[in-house]
Amino acid sequence: MIISVEHAARTLRAPSTPTIVFDARWFLPNSGRAAAIEFHQAHLPEARFFDIDAVAEPSDYPHMLPAPERFAEFLAENGVGDDTHVLIYDEHGFFSAPRVWWSFKTMGVEHVDIIDGGLAAWRRAGLPTESSIEVASEVDDVPMLPSQSARLQPSPLQPSPSQPSPSQPSPSQPSPSQSRLSPSSLSPLRFQKQRVAPHAESVQQLLASGHYQLVDFRPAERYQGRAPEPRAGLRAGAVPSSVNLPYTALIAPESGRLKDKAQLRAMLEEACRGKTLLAMCGSG
Repeated sequence: MIISVEHAARTLRAPSTPTIVFDARWFLPNSGRAAAIEFHQAHLPEARFFDIDAVAEPSDYPHMLPAPERFAEFLAENGVGDDTHVLIYDEHGFFSAPRVWWSFKTMGVEHVDIIDGGLAAWRRAGLPTESSIEVASEVDDVPMLPSQSARLQPSPLQPSPSQPSPSQPSPSQPSPSQSRLSPSSLSPLRFQKQRVAPHAESVQQLLASGHYQLVDFRPAERYQGRAPEPRAGLRAGAVPSSVNLPYTALIAPESGRLKDKAQLRAMLEEACRGKTLLAMCGSG
């Protein structure tokens, strides 16, 4: 599940199986940052952009998990087969990348790993990145070079409003039609329904059983209602009976990587109180 940047670099230099890297960066709506633009400015070599808001089921709620059939289309469009090793990273390793990892695993994709520490750790290790645009001062002014279009264009199932429009793919990069697989050429997705609580009523039933502990991984200020939610119209505060374990507490500040297993186990066991963990954040 978790591999170091050094391990990831060795894998990408000499892969033993087909390997595809997805850049899963995503930022809160009030951050003023655009993940697709920052992807173009710098990303791991040969990475594709995974747009969480586009690879999603249409809904009034943000980036809802797509139906298995839609996710199978996404896999086919990106050339992900049964033997593909999928590597996922985000800016710091454990903000949006775990959500994308969970999406793949929920759909039954087996060979999926998160790069510990994300792009920041990759850079600290002195490993190379690629850039496909000239940095511009305004998001709307950012151009897109042909050499990157094939990496960005196949990834989404639907266009994202913040995403630049793709141009023609470079001859050195497979075109979308060349890199796509037919959904029928993949083994049927093995949807892992046990990984999902489909709606609020299901969560209430699980909590009422007394066997589950709802753990809220948002920052403490949001959990306590002392900081506004990043989306307009959402009430501040927390779900009754939930406990707070900010996701940042799981990360070693000096390295930006996950703390060791003993530390993680101790924190999770304390939060779960002997019950099965039921995880939540701000938007899934």
